[in-house]
Amino acid sequence: DGFHSVGVGQGATIRASEIAFTGDDLINIHNAICIVLERLSGTELVVADPKDTIFDTLGPGDDFALFDLHTREQVASGILAASPETYDGGWAEKIDGVPETLQGPPYNLITRGAPFTARRVFRLQFDSPLAGDVRPFLLGQSLSKGNRNATISDSWLHDSYARAALLQSTGARAERLLVQRAGGVHVSSELEWLEGDLALQDVQVVDSTFEQCGEPAIEVSPQAAGTVLRGNSVEPTSRAVGMPPFLLPLASPPPQPPPWSPTSPPAPPPLPPPSPPLPSSPAPSHPPPPVPPPAPLPSPLPSSPPFPPPVPPSPFPLAPGAPPHTLTPSAPLHSPPTKPVHLPPGL
Repeated sequence: DGFHSVGVGQGATIRASEIAFTGDDLINIHNAICIVLERLSGTELVVADPKDTIFDTLGPGDDFALFDLHTREQVASGILAASPETYDGGWAEKIDGVPETLQGPPYNLITRGAPFTARRVFRLQFDSPLAGDVRPFLLGQSLSKGNRNATISDSWLHDSYARAALLQSTGARAERLLVQRAGGVHVSSELEWLEGDLALQDVQVVDSTFEQCGEPAIEVSPQAAGTVLRGNSVEPTSRAVGMPPFLLPLASPPPQPPPWSPTSPPAPPPLPPPSPPLPSSPAPSHPPPPVPPPAPLPSPLPSSPPFPPPVPPSPFPLAPGAPPHTLTPSAPLHSPPTKPVHLPPGL
């Protein structure tokens, strides 16, 4: 379901909403139905909560009513003196047979075991003895936690695998809806699912548009007293709409993220401003002092020794008449033969 509510005192307020493309019902608002298993005394009952929805919320001062499962007439009611207590009494072994019993005569209440999603059993204590024919397999539910006066308004419900809305609690109101391509609105209680107000009354469906929602687009059970249907239109085909104009605008648009930009390195810091120019030196008011002439070089320069120095005479005088420094080789000297060198043109 898109929105499913049960086990509360005050029903929900659904306003300016879009619910669509669900695998089951778009909206289901109902009261839970319990099964009376045993009467322990005039003020004590043993009760099963097959859908495990309400007994964690009941407490002292809450009312609890009992109904005949065939006529749906109220048999008895009372005020709880304490919160429900978990009870055994052998029911831990017997509770699995209760769905099978309810499927057969004389009850013929449920057609499947799906409503029994829980196996918890509780003992209820009332502040005074219960009057009337209180017996096993009566139906019971809390009127204090009856999910009453729920409202659905200014909303768009469309494209459901099952039904558009189940208004199964007293005082439920649907107004200014656009319902498209779903199984319509149902004002009733589903005993086969153990859901709904057994004393359902005063449900309203007004000023709404139903397009391609099957036949009938609004179905009302004969047991739903005081139902009001007013100002509704039913069309066999549906329009393609972007958004119904009667949807209320948001109080303020959600904040938008900043535009995306590629990651870039941080910009370098700005350059400092240029330094102001230095002040110019004022012109001298008097001429500069005269520059002294360079000092004269010393004269005359000292004399240098002759270069290179003269060669001293050899201590080994030559023989008289021998030519000076004659070299006599011991073997004839031969130069290596030369080969002509051919160079490429242009070199």
